[in-house]
Amino acid sequence: MNFVEMRRKQTKWNIEQNPTSITIKRTIKKKAQGYIDEQNIDVGPFIVRIFNSGSSSPPSSHYIGW
Repeated sequence: MNFVEMRRKQTKWNIEQNPTSITIKRTIKKKAQGYIDEQNIDVGPFIVRIFNSGSSSPPSSHYIGW
């Protein structure tokens, strides 16, 4: 097994530990005839692993009045 195959195997194993599906929403702006045309495009879904840095628990948010 060469280095590239080993690294791909490790990356696959790492993602499988905590898989998350994400979809990226892109807005493309193009010049048209006297105006700017916007197109919304969805890219994905991609399976990724999201790392929390500095904390083992998910961040909490506090809202006034909740």
